[in-house]
Amino acid sequence: MIIIEKIKSIYPSLVQLPCEKHLDANEYKWFRTETDEIIGIKKSELSSRESDMLEIFLTPYYYDTPYITEREQQWIDLIYHHQPENLNENNPPGSFRFVFFKLSERSAEPETFREAIQGLFSVQMPIIWENDHTGFIIEERKGKGEEKLSFEQIIDVLMSDFYRKLSFYVSEFVDDIGDAPSHFSWSKHCFYIAQNHLKKDVTNFLDVIPYVYLDQLPDDQAARVTQAILQEVIQETDLLHTVQVFLECNSNATLTSKKLYMHRNSLQYRIDKFIEKTGIDVRQFQFALPTYLALLQMKINSWSDR
Repeated sequence: MIIIEKIKSIYPSLVQLPCEKHLDANEYKWFRTETDEIIGIKKSELSSRESDMLEIFLTPYYYDTPYITEREQQWIDLIYHHQPENLNENNPPGSFRFVFFKLSERSAEPETFREAIQGLFSVQMPIIWENDHTGFIIEERKGKGEEKLSFEQIIDVLMSDFYRKLSFYVSEFVDDIGDAPSHFSWSKHCFYIAQNHLKKDVTNFLDVIPYVYLDQLPDDQAARVTQAILQEVIQETDLLHTVQVFLECNSNATLTSKKLYMHRNSLQYRIDKFIEKTGIDVRQFQFALPTYLALLQMKINSWSDR
């Protein structure tokens, strides 16, 4: 955001998507920042030399591509430009959700990827690429009774088709078309959090929520959370991992033992050891929740230190 502000001080016409005012996209030269914000600068403000210089640290973004269908254009106008008229006049969905995807690298032409995705649905769904390896699907539903696609069940098939790692973030469904720009921004934020903190092929908003809260904590407060709860065992990584898996298995000892390939007695010994050292009984929900958040925060801190 600081970079955008500095560029705007040089080029006052700079706009950032989504934008509330009506824009003629052809009047702007579009770029993508390292953090995936899309900005535009009026071509009249840019010389050819300045445009080349901006491309050194910004990625050119092409608003018009040959892969945009009429339906996708309607969604682009709504999400990025707050122009809902075309979509509202052309069979708007009863509800919708955004499904963000990321390929480890561009492994297929967009049309090939589109065909593979469309084959999963009974009707065509809008698919919008944001760069050469990420984009989003807009899953539309006529009514709430319609079955929704389970991406957990098809992710392995898609990865085998493209011979590349593929991940999805699946947002919640919403009914209000007018809320689409805001819901898109929120969902994209959650997508980035999932990419940063979760090592799963398919994540949803419920997976991300704990990290949304933890991401808002200043560093000093985050350190206090982990120190207050885990200070007596903070160096015992095997013990902490055991407790985290135990909590993720809903405190089910049998399931935890299977997941850790550990005898139940050994598991019980570690849980009792944690309780004895910290004075926190993680078998009780009111103590399990803050302990789990502290463990997640500790993991975030370890990643940020790398």
